[in-house]
Amino acid sequence: MTHFADLNVHCSSPPDESVRQMVETAFKLGYEVVAINRFVEELVSNKKMKRKAAKGETINYSIPEPYKPSLSEETEHLTRIRGRPLNMLSRVTVKYADPANAYKLKSPEVSKYDLLAVQPVNEKAWQHACTYLDVDIISVDLSEKLDFILKEKTIRTATDRGICFEICYGPAIRDRTARINVIANARSLIRNANSKHVIISSHTSNAFDMRGPNDVTNLALMFGMSNSFAKWTITNNCKSVLSRAGARLHGRGVVQVEKMEEPSPEPAAEPTEETGSNDEEEGVPDKKRKEET
Repeated sequence: MTHFADLNVHCSSPPDESVRQMVETAFKLGYEVVAINRFVEELVSNKKMKRKAAKGETINYSIPEPYKPSLSEETEHLTRIRGRPLNMLSRVTVKYADPANAYKLKSPEVSKYDLLAVQPVNEKAWQHACTYLDVDIISVDLSEKLDFILKEKTIRTATDRGICFEICYGPAIRDRTARINVIANARSLIRNANSKHVIISSHTSNAFDMRGPNDVTNLALMFGMSNSFAKWTITNNCKSVLSRAGARLHGRGVVQVEKMEEPSPEPAAEPTEETGSNDEEEGVPDKKRKEET
């Protein structure tokens, strides 16, 4: 059975009632897996934090705790009727500007989240994220004019490592300029990336701008994706993201199982001529002794 997923339900800071409304709207639209995304402006190295503190500058660096809202009784009743619960996951997206701060992505605060995504903002961060970072999703802000080119070679480097790229339709709902940029950048991304490594998420600021699975599939077609892969952006490709996230959190291992053939039973050894002749020779003296007695 196909499970539709929206892996980017925007979570305000601090969380408010709108988060619960978007989660419940996603479930009513047909999604069974949602990831509540918390955004971190930028990772700052310890050295930079000390310099800012020495200058008396405010330090806004912090990774918030994962957040999962409580569902209303109506939604809980709907899950019982459908016989399938809503799977709520936690996600953190980090604005990524300086590769020197990549070690922060392995902090205990980040490891509390189910999904890890980065948003590169320059060419250097983009190249480093695609080549080296151990993340689940690379989510570029496609609603803006990019300062770097989405080159096929760089994208393929990331997809070969199992990383998925994200297209968010939320910013394009209400703003015309953002809509033009999202369509142009998304077409460029899909043209250079394997369709199996692209997901489409909402990232809307309210529940009214969320779209159902059929509408998202049509968006994928408008972005230039083939009809056979359009549905994968909210199904199979999301499942691949979750599998990669599980391997990243719990470690990777490979087990090779080989079927061993049972050894055939060895045939019983037949007495050789030498053995038989020796036995006869050994039996002669015994016979003579009996006759003498």
